[in-house]
Amino acid sequence: MLTVILILSLLITLLVPSVKLVQRRMERNRAATDANALVQAVMHYQQVYGEWPIPAGSSANSSGFYVFGINSILTTAACLRTIYDLSPVLRRLNPDSPDNPRQLSFLTLPTNTFEKGEFVDPWRARYVLVMSAQNGIPEIAGIAFSNLSAFAISSGPSV
Repeated sequence: MLTVILILSLLITLLVPSVKLVQRRMERNRAATDANALVQAVMHYQQVYGEWPIPAGSSANSSGFYVFGINSILTTAACLRTIYDLSPVLRRLNPDSPDNPRQLSFLTLPTNTFEKGEFVDPWRARYVLVMSAQNGIPEIAGIAFSNLSAFAISSGPSV
């Protein structure tokens, strides 16, 4: 009996870290999928309406970016200081929004990605959405981007 308990405890000890590893991988994949869905939605909106889903009163910062959401890592970069709430952008992607006259659904996400009406990653942090007022993302020292005119990121898990 003692041997069986010892073997079971050993198996559990080996199994728990691998389960946590799989869970972390799933969280990262979900964050990447949600960020990609957000980018695809705003780019589709831009193609349909000829403008970004930017609420009135928003203006590009000095580097030509519209930045929505909060991320302590990005807000330390001087070029990304202009931070707006992401909720008005998400509302424009909703088919019920008056700013979406064709009533198209640009973004469909599971309800667990929303907390208190905010679009959050698996670690309950807001996504950051950056859209360029120009064509393509301008170069930022030390940060490489693809040639997309919009990108979204998750701040990831707190370490």
